[in-house]
Amino acid sequence: MIYFRNNGDVREKYFITFDKEGLEKLQVQVAKRCGEQSIVKRECKYSRIPRSESLHHEYDKDEYHYIDEVHYKLSGNKGTEWDHYDEYEVDLYNCSYKDYFCPPLVGFIEKILCYDNNVYSTFFSQNFQKLCHFPKVKEKLMRLQQEIAAVSQAYLKARQKKADELNKEYEEITKKEGDIEKRIKEVNAWTSKMKKVLLKMDKEHVARMKELNDRLKYLLSIEKLNEDQEDPSNYINTLIGLVDIKLIDTISLEEIERVRSFQSKEIPEQEMQLLMKK
Repeated sequence: MIYFRNNGDVREKYFITFDKEGLEKLQVQVAKRCGEQSIVKRECKYSRIPRSESLHHEYDKDEYHYIDEVHYKLSGNKGTEWDHYDEYEVDLYNCSYKDYFCPPLVGFIEKILCYDNNVYSTFFSQNFQKLCHFPKVKEKLMRLQQEIAAVSQAYLKARQKKADELNKEYEEITKKEGDIEKRIKEVNAWTSKMKKVLLKMDKEHVARMKELNDRLKYLLSIEKLNEDQEDPSNYINTLIGLVDIKLIDTISLEEIERVRSFQSKEIPEQEMQLLMKK
């Protein structure tokens, strides 16, 4: 592959080759050793069952997932498929597999394998660190724990504020004079309102906390699965060694411009004026 690069006032020409088999092997190693592993279980049609040892690119998120150890069996349920204009019944399967959410380095290797010239600027800048950082489970756990604390604090603050408002209403009722039966009805109505308002807030908070705690349990299980997860930066030197970049020629940008001007069918205005005077 030929690659051109501007470097100061010269353009450099490189010949680039890479070890395809070595890169494919490295890609799988990085995916499995550095990716964030989770166990996926779902019911699906046979046509939707993923293949073991396969790389999937989610284009909408620009994320790569490596799928391995796929197992499936008939669930006993039925689904539907479309064939042109006809709908027919198909079997559904219970499917489980390991899903490795890959660091950006995996997608970077995929671009090399697909002969994407845009990746090689990274080799010259040596800015590989951006390929190694991605939201790992520990970071997700930290953010979730912060969210749980914030939700709890917001709930306590909002509940206290509402309780203070209700207490002020009660004080206003007790200050009134006159018909005792009417005041008793107002107190009973206030008691009912207080229970209803605070109970609703409590139920909403409990439901929210259950949702957050379920997420916490899931992330803790993922953390357990990824105890041996490695840092992708450990594989950068291996990547560099599998790509051979050789400088084969250089030319000044000034000379390129002269050639471009020479080949142009248009005559610059100043030169045209000089020619017209002769």
